[in-house]
Amino acid sequence: MAAPAVALDLVNLALSKLYAKPITTALDDVNNPAARAGNLVYDQERRSLLRQLAWNFAKVRGVITLTGAPIIKSMDGLSQLYTYAMPNGLLRLLQVGWDSYNDYDKICYDVESKNVLVDPFQNALGGASFYNTVPPPAPATPVPSIDILYISDDVAISDYDPLFIDVLVYKLAIALCFPVTGNTQLVATLSELYEESL
Repeated sequence: MAAPAVALDLVNLALSKLYAKPITTALDDVNNPAARAGNLVYDQERRSLLRQLAWNFAKVRGVITLTGAPIIKSMDGLSQLYTYAMPNGLLRLLQVGWDSYNDYDKICYDVESKNVLVDPFQNALGGASFYNTVPPPAPATPVPSIDILYISDDVAISDYDPLFIDVLVYKLAIALCFPVTGNTQLVATLSELYEESL
């Protein structure tokens, strides 16, 4: 059997776990209850699984860019947070910062809406925390961009790891089980298989 190429292939693999008929038209076929259910749950289940683990095939190196003036100053005035805009397609931020050894240096950060909050001067102080007890170094402006490592939503199905596909198929089968079969006992069996594959 060829590797899955489109979302319909993955939903049909999930339907096979339910001993249900495959969808022969498309996921957006409003006249097919299984297609409607598959179309409803596919993206949510896929994105949830991508966020759940740091899948190697979905890891991407990128940059976040400074968006403006500091938004938060500590009570003692010694630390300030700047906002950096996250790239499109970012599902889970793994690390922020880059060191001279081509390995990610741990920088404390927080995520708020579509922004990353960073104290850009913390590394000069040893990267301890947002609220350092030592005044920040002399530079008055933060760096315009910072390197990051993240899990991307923009991954082609042809790039999916075979193990990710196995786990996603079980996750989809669980979500589709009751709407397609009405069988609650099968959900428990599928959940066990999902946990084993994960």
